[in-house]
Amino acid sequence: MRLTDITVILVHQTDGAILVAEDEEHEGVWLPKSRVEFVVIRKTKSGHDVAEVTLPERLAQEKGLI
Repeated sequence: MRLTDITVILVHQTDGAILVAEDEEHEGVWLPKSRVEFVVIRKTKSGHDVAEVTLPERLAQEKGLI
């Protein structure tokens, strides 16, 4: 399994998933926490968390993130 790292806006999170978006203007996609690792790296000027997410390349493609 090939992994990829992406930098996204962390819009929301639940116990089982995170909602991420490419930027503050795009709609987000849900990613299961069981298939990803993420770290908040900074905040945007508007207060949103920016996260680096490591996930399977195939999942990133399916969700339109790469």
